[in-house]
Amino acid sequence: MAVTKGHGYARWSREETILALELYHELDGELRKTDHRIAALSEYLRALPYNQIGERNETFRNVDGVYFKLQNIRSVLNGQGLSNVSRMDRLVAESLGHDPGETSRLAAIIRSSAEMITEDDLEVPEEFEEDFYEGRSAYVTHRKIERDPNLRKKVLKRRSPHDLVCDICSFSRSGLPIEVQDSFFEVNHIVPLGQQSESKSYKMGDLALLCACCHRGTHKLMSLEKDLVGLDDARLKLVGNS
Repeated sequence: MAVTKGHGYARWSREETILALELYHELDGELRKTDHRIAALSEYLRALPYNQIGERNETFRNVDGVYFKLQNIRSVLNGQGLSNVSRMDRLVAESLGHDPGETSRLAAIIRSSAEMITEDDLEVPEEFEEDFYEGRSAYVTHRKIERDPNLRKKVLKRRSPHDLVCDICSFSRSGLPIEVQDSFFEVNHIVPLGQQSESKSYKMGDLALLCACCHRGTHKLMSLEKDLVGLDDARLKLVGNS
């Protein structure tokens, strides 16, 4: 009998489910537990940065677990296989199950983002949202870019001293000393990870300046809508026509 007890039952993240769906597309729905690609995905999932936090027993994301996940995905897509599917299985399979191209694009972002995460990044930030459209590692990489002190300094220098204004709500405090003004602002990476080149180089034009409130609001919109939110959309939803 397949063994998936203990930490093998740990809830699958969105990014893990996307990677499983990518494999499902590659297998064209023909599931054989002995397929070497299932074992390869099992090994990769066990090695993902966040799966290194805490103790995981030998059944965590093992071949049986990956095989069952593929059956869950098949059940959502065509009614065959296991019936006890999770909310995440249904969410990912229904939104991406008939779009192999988008699934592969997101899977590539997940892998690229995971490679950029270092041990220092493994402490999940306070505002972490696992349902970020492109997955957990992509979210943390997105925040890592925004929190890069060198990038922030470059943006502030470029905008100082006469243009420290929130790009969403137009908040400013121009009457205060520049050292006080810049404390109100945060950098927002406005080019979604899925639309940037693979060079991992970030241009000043990719970065916006937001007040802390609009920045948090933008990230909360992404969490609630399970999708990316651009500046124009965030401006409409957070500020409206005022």
